[in-house]
Amino acid sequence: MIPASSNEDLMGALRKFDQELRSTKEWIHWEESEEHNYGIDFSARRYPLSLTISLATKAPLNSYYGETEAIDYLHKMGFKVIPLHQEIHYWKVSPGNNADNWEDCSKGKYVAIGHNEFGDILKLEPADFEKKRDELTKSDATLDKLALNQFWNFTHVKKGDRLIVCRGTTEVLGVGTATGKYQFVPEDSYGHRIFVEWDDLTLRSVDEDDWIKPFIRLDQKKYEEVLKMAGPVGSPFTDETFELLSSRGARPDVQVNRRIAEEPFQALFMKVAKRMPKQIEEVLETREKLFSKTPKGGTGMGPTCWGALYPKVGKSTEDAQLFMMLNKNGLEFGFYVGEFGSDHNRVFLLNMEQYRERLINRLEESLSDYPFQFGRNDETKSSMTKDSVTWQDWVFKPQEAGLQVAAVIPADIIKEKESEWIIDQATKVFEKLFPLVLLAVASDAVEAIDTYLNPPADEKTFSSSFSLQECCEETGFAEGKLAEWVSGIKRKGQAIIAGPPGAGKTYLAEKLAKHLVGGNDGFMDVVQFHPAYSYEDFMQGLRPNSTSDGNIEYVMQPGRFLNFCKSAKSRSGRCVMIIDEVNRADMAKVFGEATYLLENRGKAMPLAGGGVFQVPSNVIIIGTMNTADKSSKIDLALRRRFAFVRLEPDYDVLRRYHLKNGFNADGLITVLTEVNKKIDDRDFSLGISYFLRSDLSDYVEEIWKMEVEPYLESYFKEYKDAKVTLSWEKVEDKILKGQLDIVEAAS
Repeated sequence: MIPASSNEDLMGALRKFDQELRSTKEWIHWEESEEHNYGIDFSARRYPLSLTISLATKAPLNSYYGETEAIDYLHKMGFKVIPLHQEIHYWKVSPGNNADNWEDCSKGKYVAIGHNEFGDILKLEPADFEKKRDELTKSDATLDKLALNQFWNFTHVKKGDRLIVCRGTTEVLGVGTATGKYQFVPEDSYGHRIFVEWDDLTLRSVDEDDWIKPFIRLDQKKYEEVLKMAGPVGSPFTDETFELLSSRGARPDVQVNRRIAEEPFQALFMKVAKRMPKQIEEVLETREKLFSKTPKGGTGMGPTCWGALYPKVGKSTEDAQLFMMLNKNGLEFGFYVGEFGSDHNRVFLLNMEQYRERLINRLEESLSDYPFQFGRNDETKSSMTKDSVTWQDWVFKPQEAGLQVAAVIPADIIKEKESEWIIDQATKVFEKLFPLVLLAVASDAVEAIDTYLNPPADEKTFSSSFSLQECCEETGFAEGKLAEWVSGIKRKGQAIIAGPPGAGKTYLAEKLAKHLVGGNDGFMDVVQFHPAYSYEDFMQGLRPNSTSDGNIEYVMQPGRFLNFCKSAKSRSGRCVMIIDEVNRADMAKVFGEATYLLENRGKAMPLAGGGVFQVPSNVIIIGTMNTADKSSKIDLALRRRFAFVRLEPDYDVLRRYHLKNGFNADGLITVLTEVNKKIDDRDFSLGISYFLRSDLSDYVEEIWKMEVEPYLESYFKEYKDAKVTLSWEKVEDKILKGQLDIVEAAS
């Protein structure tokens, strides 16, 4: 019998599979295997039955789930299961000339193409279709037979096929799954129609010269390549967006252009909704009917794009909600409850009055550390500022000020920020303001708020998100390079950051771990290996234990990694173990059975000391390795299981770091460059972390004399068989004055 699980557990299992397993050697082509007859169909992707149930229920993967039982179980949980070996086709379609029919298609959940002259193609025999095709090519020299033949193929799209909708050959507008067969709608100028469930409306740039025809067949590889493409770089909103919203304010008959306003807004909001922690997902709707033409209570607030996370049994137009709104002045997101026609309004005000003092104590920290606007915003003003209402003022007179708390980002700032930054800000705001929603919807509001703010020890807690941009700012490495490293770590599951002393390996590992864990319920832990570190410390071993009668007994105890994995099993987010100086221990002995399990996630193996163990799919290992330490090597079998990030002294990082400190690093960089040329071995290069101090000008002499000189003297003596001196007196002028030459080291 399948163990009990919730819809949230199953959703978490799907996320795990996407993030950790889909690209692994074991699972990358699982759909093609005859071992899998059925798959879960969700958001234009397929997921394996047994593995998904195992991830959701924490039961071992080798537990047998009969297909009939599994399918019934998933159907009852609201998931769609389909046969895998029914061929799925992939198509590219252009909805009209320059996609001029896209707005109707995206709203109506269909794709359509023109040339109604064919009539209902399903009623035509092949010969009749060819006759009409030839007539069209004769009457219009711009048409060709091959292009028109695609209309015949269009009628054969079947339920479950995947479609990519494009504008020309350079822009993907959306990706969807066919939900029905071809229909002909003669009264529509684009009468050939197939209904579609839109899976992703993220705008993507492509360069596909072959996509000039309105409808063509794609292979699965090309379809998946498009899915992996990121959206446009930069802000999703431009001058054109806000000019359009302004003109619509003056002329209500001007429709919002979906491509430059509604579509990027909705794609942005959906990403925010997907980041909501479980506590918010349990209360608010985060998937269905999040957008409306009538914002917030039908107040006629003017031209906007608007979306809201609202109570699952409530109304998006008036009940307590977390909202986002784009208008001519900028972007606004926060908490709101309708002032008319909603019980939530009454409950909120009663709770606020009854528990005011307790609420001030509980919410002061989260509501006073962010530049919120308390009360309704006056949109008649030309800027997004308003008369200041403090948090304390609002608590005592919420109805007078307006039942709204929001963060407001003016248009000129929004146009400068990338999507990820905006999503991160909105996510943080929603997490801070969710207690106000609980005031309006929870039966015991104060207790619910306490549980949300201070979950019990065994409850999952969600860390703050830490974007790649923030990681870039704190480490100094280019965002593209960080993204490449993160991709490799996710793909492999474990990585080693290798480099010479002082390259910043541990610091980088901690920041990458913070990014990987951020925004979810995962956690990170740090272990340091040393020559005496053993299998018993890491995996499991006998430990002395005092008995009640004063004797000593030896009990098999789990080590750090087993305990880490046990905690990770109860989480849905990534859990990162940092192993500092990973090569200083005998890794093959320390890892033991884990050597096999690292690349066979989901598989279980008996341990030498008893019990069965598997490495959860959400576990990531990041090791740091000092390449100057030759005392311990990593055997090839274990090395193959790790991705390697090679970290060299990056002088641009050093230069950027000191730009804000007023220290001219040019001379120091010149000296370091020459020193490392003399060392002539990248495993022993002199790193930059010695000098990453904001007060370097005060301590650079001390650092050089007490840290750098001993290292250089040791290196040159041991490896170059020459006594080389690069004393402070020799390099002082070059470091402090930035001279371009360096005194030759004495031999």
